[in-house]
Amino acid sequence: MPTLSIPPAIDEILSAASRHHGLSSSLTAGFTSIARSVVRAYAGSDVDVSQLVKALKKIGQCLAAGGNEASDADVAACEDLAALARELGRVVDGSVVPGGPGATPVPVAIESLEPSGPEQPAPEAICEPRPFTRDVAMEHLDEAGFCRRRWDVALCAPNYTAAEVQEGPEERLRAHLDALVLGGRPVAEQVLVPALDHEDPPTAFAAAWCLLASEEGDFDDAVVAAFAAAGEPRRRELARALALAPSHAPSDRLVQSLPGLPPAARAEAARTLTRWFEGSGDIRRWLASDDAPLISGTLRGLRGDLTSWAELLERHLRGDDPVIVSAAIRPGLCLGLVDAWDACVEAATGPDPAVEDLIALATLGGAAEHAAVERALQSPASRRSALFALGFSGRRRAAELCLETIDMADRDLAAARVAGEAFSAITGLAIEGAYARRVPDDDDDDDDDGDGAGDDGDAPRATPAEEQLPLPDGPALRGWWSSAASRFQAGQRYLGGAPISAAGLVTAVTGGPMRRRPGLVLELAVRTRGTFTVDTSDWVSRQRAALAASPVPRIGDFTALFGAGD
Repeated sequence: MPTLSIPPAIDEILSAASRHHGLSSSLTAGFTSIARSVVRAYAGSDVDVSQLVKALKKIGQCLAAGGNEASDADVAACEDLAALARELGRVVDGSVVPGGPGATPVPVAIESLEPSGPEQPAPEAICEPRPFTRDVAMEHLDEAGFCRRRWDVALCAPNYTAAEVQEGPEERLRAHLDALVLGGRPVAEQVLVPALDHEDPPTAFAAAWCLLASEEGDFDDAVVAAFAAAGEPRRRELARALALAPSHAPSDRLVQSLPGLPPAARAEAARTLTRWFEGSGDIRRWLASDDAPLISGTLRGLRGDLTSWAELLERHLRGDDPVIVSAAIRPGLCLGLVDAWDACVEAATGPDPAVEDLIALATLGGAAEHAAVERALQSPASRRSALFALGFSGRRRAAELCLETIDMADRDLAAARVAGEAFSAITGLAIEGAYARRVPDDDDDDDDDGDGAGDDGDAPRATPAEEQLPLPDGPALRGWWSSAASRFQAGQRYLGGAPISAAGLVTAVTGGPMRRRPGLVLELAVRTRGTFTVDTSDWVSRQRAALAASPVPRIGDFTALFGAGD
């Protein structure tokens, strides 16, 4: 008998829920039971609604059992359960269509949210659609906030490609946003404007983006005012909405608001405006100012041909403000400035190196810089960032260092996962099947640090993206490497098991894991002097369109751009 596939929206939530660690025993059991009911519901040729109803009842029991002393993990899991309940509820509600077999659902139209007056008789030949009520708008807004979180996670996930993000989390998010925009002025004024101050930041993002996209009114002032007044983390979400806006229409308001914005908001606004105004005179004025937040934000927004800014970049790279120096490193590297490289090396060899700086050393530097990345492996605080950077270096020595870390997996599971990811990036061997192992049971482990620290208490907790990585099987990888190592030459860099090339880098950006794309784009941008770059935080649909329209750059040499060579 043929079986149905679990709908992607439901399957995605179940997959996310299965990755929670440290849940209470009742929630763990509840998840197992709920998942079993969902699988049974889709095991036949028709949906077994009775099984979905059972799952909904079990979800209700789990949510009712949560108390004030629930752990952070339990709270996050309950959010997934609530989202799953909404999806299952839609399936159950849609299983009975008024009018009997063959009937079609009633279409939905967008009408005023204001209380309606006495109903007027409709023409006999016209069937009036159900109005778009305030409740419907609020449901779309709630779902948009939830989907915004999922989309953000997918942007840096190791198990998504750009196409999968666009066709999954992004498409679902845009569907809810588009529905709210279609609600017109009534939805904007009565639902979206008040939601700019919503306590849930992703919901505020959804409201702001829809107002910026409105076709029935100008709400740019309201969004800019909310952005100026917001505190963290809502300010970041409103800044993201401005950056992802469908047009640059708010630019004039944002420029006018710059002097009165708080420092952090001024930096965010300058970054967004700089991305909008490539080559604008405003950029030169901001870079030449004495306003540190304005300067740092502008530096982080620079892209494309940077030749015009070389003098100002050198000035800021030699300055005393570490925030400004840090912001100037990437555009300075794209121009080949030695001061930028010196600042990058200093930052990467400091006590708290940024992963982007370590990637720059691993991909653009010589033997001395590669040794600095290796030294970062010795510190629990920077070990995983260093391992991640080694994956971009593409060198045989880096693959062997990854194997050494994997051999000590029981001491640091999170580091072993990242080491497996890096080894796979260099060699092309997928960490799956015989080359992956089951996560060890932690029933006897009372360490609250979970997958992050192991015996190294100074290591930061594993990120959600790192927890999604498979755990490599050390002996199996050693066995494979014993026969494959001879294919990897000491003086050659590799990507996916093949000698690195511009085409290989672009292919990896286009179709590889989302988590590795920013590091790949960094090397492409620097080696093309800024002419080839992609904003990996943009809508994925726009990223993919830009990539499809860009020719593969000509890069003949992948040896060190800086430093003393290999």
